[in-house]
Amino acid sequence: MKRAYQDDDDDDLESLPPPPKSKKRKREVIDGRVVEDWRPRAETPRAPWCTSDHSGSANMSTWLHKEISDFYDYVKPHPFEDEIRRDLVKRIERSLQVAFHGKQFFRNGQGSFQKRDLYKVSSVLERDGISQPGATEVVAKARVPIVKLVDRVTGLKVDISFDNQTGIVANKTFQEWKKIYPAMPVIATLVKQFLAMRGLNEVYTGGLGGFSVICLVVSLIHTMPVRQSNNHTADSDFGELLLNFFDLYGNKFNLNTTRISLNPIEYVVKGSWDLNGKPTRADRLSIIDPNTANNDISSGSHNVVLIQRCFRDAFKELQRRMAQLKACAPVERKNESILSVLFAGDYSSFQWQRNRLRKIFESNRHREQLNAER
Repeated sequence: MKRAYQDDDDDDLESLPPPPKSKKRKREVIDGRVVEDWRPRAETPRAPWCTSDHSGSANMSTWLHKEISDFYDYVKPHPFEDEIRRDLVKRIERSLQVAFHGKQFFRNGQGSFQKRDLYKVSSVLERDGISQPGATEVVAKARVPIVKLVDRVTGLKVDISFDNQTGIVANKTFQEWKKIYPAMPVIATLVKQFLAMRGLNEVYTGGLGGFSVICLVVSLIHTMPVRQSNNHTADSDFGELLLNFFDLYGNKFNLNTTRISLNPIEYVVKGSWDLNGKPTRADRLSIIDPNTANNDISSGSHNVVLIQRCFRDAFKELQRRMAQLKACAPVERKNESILSVLFAGDYSSFQWQRNRLRKIFESNRHREQLNAER
C-alpha cells in the first residue's frame, strides 16, 4: 500500500488508512524496473536510511557493509511494530474462532480451513471491522489459496493461507537458521526489498516468496569457501555477501541443471522429473523444502528468469557504483550512497505506516496506564 507522504501529526487514528488502488486498474507491466509505487519522487528522500556519512571508510567494501547495516536498521521492524502485529493476529484469530465455532487458527497467518471457507473468511473479517472495506481479495486458484486484506486499524497488509501448515514449520526453521547464520536476516531483508520494489516478491504472480529468498541466502552462506573453512567471521561482511548473492544467482547458478537442497545443504542434479512427479521445467528455480522432501517451494515462481536477470543487473550496478565513488575525490563523494543505485525510491508510505503503528502503540499504552490507575 502506497500513499502520499504526510507528517505523523496529520494522521488521525480514527480515520481509515488510505484505500488500495482499484482492482479494475490495468495491472502494471513487470519488466524488472522499479514499479510505479516505489519510484523516487522529488518531494521525498530517495535514500532515507542514509543518516551517516561513510565516505571516509577505509575501502569501498567497508563502506558497503556499513550502509547495508544502516539500511537494515531502517527497515527492520521495531519492537512496538512486532507487538502491534501480534495484536492484529489475535484479533483475526478471535473473529475466525467465533465464526467457525472454535476451529483452530494458527498464529503465523495460516489456518486449518478448506478452500470453500475462503469467501466466508473474507466476509467475516470485513463484517467484524477487521478488514478495510473493499480491500479484501480472495486468491482461490493459487497453489496455496490465500485471502489478502488490509487491516482497518493499522493499515497493515495481511495474507492468510489455508489448508497448509508448511509455514508453521518453516518459521521454526527460520528461527534456527538465524542462530546459525546471523547475517542471513540482513541479506534476506535487502533481497526481499529489492524484489518488492520491482513487483517480483509475490509467488501467486510468479515472483519469489520470502522463504525461498531465505533458502537462497542460507545456501549461499553455507556453501561459501570461507564457511567451509570454518572462517565464520568472513561471512559477516554484509557487502561481500550481497555482492556474492547477486553474482551467484544472477550469473553463475544454472537453473536448467541444478536444484537446491537445504536438508542437507547442497546442490543436486535436477534430473528429468520434478519433485511432484511431473517433467522438470528447465526455466524454473527448484528449492527442496527443508521440512518436506517432495515439496518444491519455488515451483510457482514462473518469473524466475526475469528475477535472475535483475540479480545480474544488480551485481553490475553495485560494482559500477562502487568504482565510480572510489574514483571521486573525498569532497565529491561525501554523503553519497552506494545502495541508492538499487534501492532509491519513495519510502513515504513505509514511514507513514511506521508512524501510524507508533501512534497506535502509544495510544494503547496510555489507555492501559489509565486503566491501571483506576
